[in-house]
Amino acid sequence: MFCPNCGTENPDGSKFCTSCGKNMLEKAESGPPPELKYEIKGSVLQTVEINIPAGERVFSETGGMLWMDETIELETS
Repeated sequence: MFCPNCGTENPDGSKFCTSCGKNMLEKAESGPPPELKYEIKGSVLQTVEINIPAGERVFSETGGMLWMDETIELETS
């Protein structure tokens, strides 16, 4: 579970964020979601580079992820 305030990952069921102390049971402040920054590269075999804010997730189809930097955590199911 990610903190709605700072994006730090906390153990499931946490009442308060281990980083900023925010109450994890409060709903995140309403408003538009953060804008996802991306860039499409190439013309024949295109790729997309996505700048993922802390605590956000991106889903792709099987085999859709080619590479990622060391700060990304990959989870499959």
